[in-house]
Amino acid sequence: MAAPSASTSSFAQSCPPRIEPQYVRIVGDSVGVVNLTPAALQCLADKLTQCLIRCSMAARQLAVHGRRRTVRVEDLELALRSYGLQMPIGALTRSLPSIRQLHMPGGEQLYVREDADLDVPALTQPPLVKVPVKRHIRVHWIRVDSEEEPPPEKKAKKISQGSGITSADLPAALRKRRVFCNYSAAPSISYRLAAQGVPRKEQILIKPSFVEPLSVEQQVYLKEIVEACVGQDDRKRQQALQSLERDTGIQVLLPRLSRLIYTSVSSKLSCTL
Repeated sequence: MAAPSASTSSFAQSCPPRIEPQYVRIVGDSVGVVNLTPAALQCLADKLTQCLIRCSMAARQLAVHGRRRTVRVEDLELALRSYGLQMPIGALTRSLPSIRQLHMPGGEQLYVREDADLDVPALTQPPLVKVPVKRHIRVHWIRVDSEEEPPPEKKAKKISQGSGITSADLPAALRKRRVFCNYSAAPSISYRLAAQGVPRKEQILIKPSFVEPLSVEQQVYLKEIVEACVGQDDRKRQQALQSLERDTGIQVLLPRLSRLIYTSVSSKLSCTL
């Protein structure tokens, strides 16, 4: 038992596990702390030596529990964390710019920075951000002349229930109507004549359409809408369709728009046939 103790003592004498006060003074001078007394230097050296011994022993114990022969960096980090000490922070060196050597005519050597190619579009254009979907709001006329206007489907159901005409009787009423030529009578006369030939309980009356005169602004609006819908610009077409869907002041244009759609569709059908 004497031999191991002698070898251990000789190893401890050759490599004493302690920090010298002179090293603490050098480190203090490097960080700007110069007013340390010899007693303070000795106290700091002993404290640092004690911390190093404890951390090294804890790291060695972690390596033994991990069945490893060598101590890793992870063992030291865990040992420092167990004693509540901060982790050592490494310094990263900045990548130096590439330098190119130039030989001057007079034999001098000139070193200049090499111009790096930069991707200008990637710097100028911002990254594409996914735009959220906009909320779509549909306009509905809730009140007309201070009276609540029901939805179209409820309104049609209410009219059919009030007149006593069922869906099975509608084809018969349509077949009993008399057809008049467009040139024989005005819309109001044809309306009265059509109402005379149908029994009262099966009457299907269609209100004659009255086209109101348009103002200059409405005429310009109608012209721009038609040109945008017929043109080749998709953006203007989308804006025109959104205007037709959301604007509430275009009820006057509905007869003209319906007539325009009817004539365009009928002309296309006649061309195809």
